[in-house]
This record gives sequence, structure tokens and C-alpha cells, in this order.
Amino acid sequence: MKIFGYGIDVYYNGKYSGCYSIPKQDRELMGYNGRREETLTEDLYLKKKKIKAGEIIKTECNPLCGRIE
Repeated sequence: MKIFGYGIDVYYNGKYSGCYSIPKQDRELMGYNGRREETLTEDLYLKKKKIKAGEIIKTECNPLCGRIE
């Protein structure tokens, strides 16, 4: 199975707020077990949502997979 990148899911105030993609893995554990709590250093824009700098968010990394070769 080929991995095309990784998706970072963002949770703010206990609710799913959106996601963005990154090319390389940024943590060892994936999914729920790899959740991190982070403080934003700059504003984060997710589609129609804006989360201000200084807010605390939770992030979760998942692989973006394609078809099995």
C-alpha cells in the first residue's frame, strides 16, 4: 500500500474543526494514540474557520493511503 502523505485532524473545544495535509510523518504514533495538545503560535485557517494564536488545540495524524499495489 502506498502512502501519499499524512492528514492532521484538528480538534478545538472538544469538537472536530477540520484537517490539513503534510508530506511527511511528524510523530511516531498514529491515530488516537498519537494525539497531541498544542498551543498555536499563529492563526490557523481551516476552510471557513479561524482559530486564533494562543488557543490550545488537539491534533491527530492519519496516513493518506491509496490503492494496494
